Amino acid sequence: MKTAYTKYFKHLCCGNNIIFFSESLDEGFTLVEVITTIVMAGILGTVMMQFMGTNISRSSRSVVSVQNGYQLREAMEEINRDYRGWLENSPDSALSDFKTRYIDTFTNPDISLEATYTDVDSGKDGDIDILKVVISDSPQTMMMLFTK
Repeated sequence: MKTAYTKYFKHLCCGNNIIFFSESLDEGFTLVEVITTIVMAGILGTVMMQFMGTNISRSSRSVVSVQNGYQLREAMEEINRDYRGWLENSPDSALSDFKTRYIDTFTNPDISLEATYTDVDSGKDGDIDILKVVISDSPQTMMMLFTK
């Protein structure tokens, strides 16, 4: 069975079924299209790496910042826990005793600690003792005020 299609297609006869195979040159990609796509993908990849590269390198700073903040919080909770224990065990002691016993003996090589003890004259009720504790680790700082 010869038709107009045989001009453009090869056909394979299998019994009553005819299978057509295209011989058209319009199939696939040309070498120019493939090379152009690869070059464009390379340029896009370079631009994305330049943009994302700085964000990826900066992302470690936020992780370190969170770790330092967690370490500061843990240290402050430890000082607060010591303060509550000191209040339960010796409620009549002066706040300066807590500073001498606990704050001045606090040791953590990664955290700097500064404690300032002050008396505030409140008028008719007498003095109010305030202990200001500041701990810091590089740019982060936490402060807590202890009173009796």
